[in-house]
Amino acid sequence: MLLALLLIFFLPGFTFVKALFPRKEEIDEEFGTLYQIVLGIGMSIVIMILVGIVLGSLPLVNGRGQFTSVNIILLLSTITILLFIIGIFRGAYPILTDFVRKVKHGEKRRLV
Repeated sequence: MLLALLLIFFLPGFTFVKALFPRKEEIDEEFGTLYQIVLGIGMSIVIMILVGIVLGSLPLVNGRGQFTSVNIILLLSTITILLFIIGIFRGAYPILTDFVRKVKHGEKRRLV
């Protein structure tokens, strides 16, 4: 239940905000993280409404609509993953970016 609430009300919007504003200082220096969280919740609701519009406009299959829980989960997960990848390329997640850079260039950890 908690994962479903996160997927619907937080993750899509938060990854969207991180893709738009990779660093928290771009929004506000003092309350950047708080603003990203609040904008993430608001944008998740907007993204969920758009997902509902898209699924509601698809044609019926065997007399049933496309507005099912599986379709909602798949579409929201796909949107979240794509926005997360865009955020990685824009530098929104510095720890992950450093890890990807080290793996890409073949740097190995020294065991001293």
